[in-house]
Amino acid sequence: MRTSASLPPSAPPEGLRVGYLLSSSLLESSDLLPSNQGRSTLVHSLIYHLDLLDLRHLAAADDDDQRGSASPEPNDASPPTKRRKTSARKSEYRRLLRHLGADVGGEREMDEAGRLENRAVVYEPRRATRQELEVYHDKAFVRRLLDGEQEQAEEVAPKDGTDSDSNDEERPRPLRPPSPSNRDATEQRAQPRTKNQFGLVDDCPPFEGLKDHVELVAGASIRAAELLATGEVDVAIAWDGGRHHAKKDAASGFCYVNDAVLAILALRKLRKRRVPVVEQCLAPNGGADGTETATTAPKTPPGPKRYKTVSTRMDRILYLDLDLHWGDGVEEAFYTSSSVLTLSIHHYAPGFFPCYHAAPSAASSAANGDAQVAAASTKHGAPGSLECTGGPSGSAAASKALCLPLLPGANGDSLRRVLKANVESIVETFDPECIVVQFGLDGLAGDPMATWNLDALSILHALSLILSWTRPRAGSDTATSPERKLLLLGGGGYDNANTAKVWSLITAFVLGRFHQDSDRDRRDGEVGEGRETARGNTVDLNTAIPESCPSWPRFDGGSLDVKAGEMVDTNDEAHFDKVDVVFQRHAATLAAQRSSTNKTA
Repeated sequence: MRTSASLPPSAPPEGLRVGYLLSSSLLESSDLLPSNQGRSTLVHSLIYHLDLLDLRHLAAADDDDQRGSASPEPNDASPPTKRRKTSARKSEYRRLLRHLGADVGGEREMDEAGRLENRAVVYEPRRATRQELEVYHDKAFVRRLLDGEQEQAEEVAPKDGTDSDSNDEERPRPLRPPSPSNRDATEQRAQPRTKNQFGLVDDCPPFEGLKDHVELVAGASIRAAELLATGEVDVAIAWDGGRHHAKKDAASGFCYVNDAVLAILALRKLRKRRVPVVEQCLAPNGGADGTETATTAPKTPPGPKRYKTVSTRMDRILYLDLDLHWGDGVEEAFYTSSSVLTLSIHHYAPGFFPCYHAAPSAASSAANGDAQVAAASTKHGAPGSLECTGGPSGSAAASKALCLPLLPGANGDSLRRVLKANVESIVETFDPECIVVQFGLDGLAGDPMATWNLDALSILHALSLILSWTRPRAGSDTATSPERKLLLLGGGGYDNANTAKVWSLITAFVLGRFHQDSDRDRRDGEVGEGRETARGNTVDLNTAIPESCPSWPRFDGGSLDVKAGEMVDTNDEAHFDKVDVVFQRHAATLAAQRSSTNKTA
């Protein structure tokens, strides 16, 4: 008998407008990341050769530049910068195709044939500006990343860990209760900064192309957020993003810039929008004196709709982190925010990055003279653990920094169980306008981390549930588009081939091109081709890696499927009972906050 995790996931909403952030420069700079060299090419080329991308935006821009009717060609007398920019702009479409291993002529023929339904529209990301990076990151840190400059004078960090030049929520403060797992931050703040103050050592060494990497990865996620905020797309995908460990003033855990934080801030930005004016006139109610009363039924007046411009922002954003590692950098950024709820599902254990230490007992800490640490550990729980308070107690940010650890061997049943039983109630209570998902895949079976045992179908089940949270509620006026926007970011995943396979399946699923009746019971090694349907060419778990993909040899043949291994899932009912108790408490806190807000509105 099949378990629930082996059953086909539910279909996504129909007609989603999906934006996909990609350029040749982004691909090149992401390939240089020391922890995942070459992964970006592997991911995007596979997705392209599965026919999931629509490049018409880039092709149209390339055609406009080729015609050059509005401006003369740069010549030898033109400034060198202008010649370089014009040349780069003209060749972007073709450069990207070359990186993807595509035939330019074949791509044109496919476009002209009209086979573009249910493909993700590719948007070229721009580089994040210095000012955009400094919306969150420390100026000295940004200067080090972009210019390679090192601070000459020793500085002492603020003792309270706050940003001294800003107190508003749009420049969030990395404020956390003192704890040993925050790298003994209380002690370190009293020490002069060393030459490695920005974390550019060990797992985050400087590398050639770091400036491009930071600007383009951040720019892609910011651009994805802008597409969602302006209503151009319903789902935005930035697989090169999701660098969730980077701190306000330091690189950490293979992450040099926290694009997830910058994307959330872009979603929260105040923007002007045109909205229809709701005009109503009163229909006669037949009152004895001929006057209208409060019970008169409204009637929409005739004539064309009128619009007005209003300034709005997304008031509530949910950040859901599915990476094997705790999304500490994003949680730290929004720890005091009442508008952004961070929820990280991860592995937690003493010494497992970034959960550096177990919470010491109050007695042992006090014996060592660490009274402040002892008090914090007793009151708040170890950061990253299930027992952490989830935000500043007694404030509007309470229960908005949540951690849900899973034990070794976590499989699809465990992930689906906590998403349905614990996370869904948080989503319903918090009622976000946008869900940002960090889809790190270092929990897949076969990953070098070797800690969880997730398979490809389990990830699609998780995605299916998340997509169900974007559907309009009954009675919504926008039944043709999701009630909530969705931003999908990448993250960990150190078996590059398996990561490329599953991100390809996720992309296909969002587009409605994953075949729902996939049969996993074929003989081992048997693969198949995609199926032609009314919605276009579909893929399933058994779809073969296209031989047209230049990286085909790196996939060792086979299919898109990633199967679970033999690891035992140690998540038992006792662990889930603990999770249930904690998350019921968080849901109750959020419900009380919502009720209080509604009463004062």
